[in-house]
Amino acid sequence: MEDEASSLVDNPHRINHRVLFKSTGVQMETDQMVLCSFLDAGKGGNDKPTGQLVAYNLKNGQALTPSYKEIPCDTSCLACLDGIVIDNNSHFVVFSKALSTFQIVNFGKEKPVAKFFGHEKLICIVGNEKFVFAGTSAGSVCVWQISNGEMISMLKSIHFQAISSLALSGHYLVTASEDGTVKVWDYLKIGIESEITAKYSFADHTSQVSGIKLGIVGANDCRLYTCGADGNLFVYDLYDGLKLAKFVVPSPCTCLEIDALERMICIGSADGAIYLLNLEMNAPQIQANIDKNGFDSIEAEMCLRALDSKSVTSLCFSIDNGTLVAGYSDGKVLFWDIQSRQLMRTVTGTGAVTNIKCFFKSPITKQSKSVKFTPFNRNMTEKSLGYSIDLSEPQDDVVKEAPKSSNTQNDLASINHQLFEYIKGQVENN
Repeated sequence: MEDEASSLVDNPHRINHRVLFKSTGVQMETDQMVLCSFLDAGKGGNDKPTGQLVAYNLKNGQALTPSYKEIPCDTSCLACLDGIVIDNNSHFVVFSKALSTFQIVNFGKEKPVAKFFGHEKLICIVGNEKFVFAGTSAGSVCVWQISNGEMISMLKSIHFQAISSLALSGHYLVTASEDGTVKVWDYLKIGIESEITAKYSFADHTSQVSGIKLGIVGANDCRLYTCGADGNLFVYDLYDGLKLAKFVVPSPCTCLEIDALERMICIGSADGAIYLLNLEMNAPQIQANIDKNGFDSIEAEMCLRALDSKSVTSLCFSIDNGTLVAGYSDGKVLFWDIQSRQLMRTVTGTGAVTNIKCFFKSPITKQSKSVKFTPFNRNMTEKSLGYSIDLSEPQDDVVKEAPKSSNTQNDLASINHQLFEYIKGQVENN
């Protein structure tokens, strides 16, 4: 335990993590939007679920147009394919467990531009501009190539129970399960190695893992944060796989969010409270408690709570880290000011909030282009055999078949890269 605790504040292998406890003063003045998904499961077991995606202006909470109707989207079933800067050419992938359907949404159009069936027992999805990963109730992960719909790999039975959540970074795919285990995979090796094994495997939770987040500091050797229904929050270092810290929350955890510089951790709970853990202000006391007890307790007073609040279902920081947007099971979306801990505004949708994502709205206002999406194959085919994931220098025919990027898309990709490098540079300089 001493080795675990000693790495929380200072890790000698890479970026000194004490910089996380310093304020960088990053200020980003631009239009930010919040995309929320709502799901109404219906009154009876035979009723089809209904839902929609609604985008709100972060500054005033005003709903933006268009709203995306007839799109039921479950928790952890929304993936953006274009980073955090989006325009009318950006796309989202959503999945409905009850209908077993993938739907692709163009940001500039009201209704889905593509719809096709997936496996009946998919639970959660995550994706980027090239791939979509989906976890199943059998503990497996399916991998699709977006450009042609080919299922290029399946990680079979990597967990004993259903996969509850997925997270994706530059190199790592993280899978969390209802059996309490968390595994880290180098997804660039999928398809190259006949039997891929997990880079790290963690089994510290005693019940379902409800939330996972990957930090940005350290890039591919970042931190991993996990929370579960057992009321525990764990922090791991993906450089060497060490458990850095354990925190105990007063109630079962339902979701998790961290700010870009990993100074603030927010944990949503089943009782409607959002517990705040400020690493910048409380670092000495946190370290002392971990050295003494092996864990640190988050006090009940360290929380954000609204009147008559239901279970917290989703959390997301604004890009500038000044606002925390929280979704609840009763359809409310609350905007909290982090510095003052005051509730700024409330908006309400139809059905439970299932996902919240924050984005920059691009000043580029070109008309959306018609992009044809090929339906995802439900099984691997001969065409997909032998192909591997290689993001650095694509060599196979599958990747070459991807539609060519427009100048606008190239510009947005460059902006996303610059934002990442800017935040990382601020951390290193401080």
